[in-house]
Formats: sequence, structure tokens, C-alpha cells
Amino acid sequence: MKKFIYYAVLLAFSPLHQVHAHEGSGLIKNFQDWQVATSKQGCFAISEPKRTRAFYGLRNQPFFAVKYVSNNTFTISTSPGFQVAKNKKTIIDINNRSYSLYTGDGNFIWPASESADAFLINALLTSNGYFVVNSYNQQGNNAIDYYSTRGLYRALQYMNDHCR
Repeated sequence: MKKFIYYAVLLAFSPLHQVHAHEGSGLIKNFQDWQVATSKQGCFAISEPKRTRAFYGLRNQPFFAVKYVSNNTFTISTSPGFQVAKNKKTIIDINNRSYSLYTGDGNFIWPASESADAFLINALLTSNGYFVVNSYNQQGNNAIDYYSTRGLYRALQYMNDHCR
């Protein structure tokens, strides 16, 4: 549980859209491979990779997050657990189709627009059960993180019903 509170705090300082604060903070509920957590900045569905292929070296725990904005509107963000290379693209693969993500400051990566958020969330919800995030650190080392979508739909439904 402390791990997901940590991620929610990390996300609070990421460049995601601001939403109304939700009272309290911490883990709310588990949905298979996704957990819903809150912070003063809002509600988040968070998942860790089920499998990783990465370089040897120091790396924090990678995660993928979906933040509730309003009814059926969400933003996504991911952290590979290291400082991201700005000169290399981060790619998310869903259903064997690749999409580029915007490399933000530091550890965070997100889609370039709200419409890209919506498109990628719809792709995740219709995926074959998993998706892959392919990223590079500042030294050019590659990490490939495999995430499950099991429970994502129910986590989003829960946020629609309980987060404001």
C-alpha cells in the first residue's frame, strides 16, 4: 500500500492536468492488476509491469497511471523508473501498433494531447490483455515494460463512480 501512495505522490508533481482534490489519500481498491489510489490532486489507477526487460543498473520501480479528470475523461502518464532520454522516442505498443509518447521532464512520459490520451485509453480498453512501453535512459539504455490491462476497465468505472 505504501508503494502506491508513493506513486500517487509522485504523480501529484507530474505535469498531468489538475483536477478537484479528493479527500484523503492512499489505496482505495484493487482491480486485478490495477489499483485505484488517491492524493490531494485526484484519483489514479496505477499498475506495475508484469514483466520487464531492462539494462543493468539502478532503476526505480516503473509504473503506468491513468488519472481521473471528469466523467469518462482521463489522462495517462508513465514512469520507466529513470531519467528519460529526450533524444529518443518512448513508444507504447498496443495490439501490435506503436504510438509515440511525449518525453517530459525527468521521469515522466505522457501523450502529447488530450485527444491522444482518449485514443490511447480506448486502445488499452480494447487491447489483447497487455501493452508494452519501450523507453530509453539518458545513456541510451533500453527498458521494455510489459503491462497487463486486466482490471483496467473496472478501475476506470470505479473512478467514474467515486472520484470527483
